[in-house]
Amino acid sequence: MQIKHLRIGAVAKETGFSVQTIRFYEEQGIVQNDYRSSNGYRYFHPKTVLILRLVKHYKDLTFSLKEIKALLQDYGVEMKCADIRAETQQKIAVISAEIKRLEGVKSALEKGLTIAIKCPANDKCLDNKECFTKFLR
Repeated sequence: MQIKHLRIGAVAKETGFSVQTIRFYEEQGIVQNDYRSSNGYRYFHPKTVLILRLVKHYKDLTFSLKEIKALLQDYGVEMKCADIRAETQQKIAVISAEIKRLEGVKSALEKGLTIAIKCPANDKCLDNKECFTKFLR
């Protein structure tokens, strides 16, 4: 059975990516065309659609293009579930650390807001040393 390759426009329609974005991913080594016709049309393996859907999914999950490229470095070879699992676990750890950092920032802002609410509304913040000093702690 012969595989029916897709032109770039068909890949764009199937994935929701623009032709320009697919060309960009091709330049970045994320996908590759299987061949070009004599008139220069790019023809892609149908699996390219699945790969681009995976790219979109991982981009939505805040993976960088570099991280996605690492996952897809063996284009044309079946990706191993263990590799995807390991990368996903690592991303979860990074996001958990960022959440913890942002919770600390939120806490500091809430503390500052509590102090600012207690200061007289018409005082200039830098002139009220007591409020300003508490705010910086």
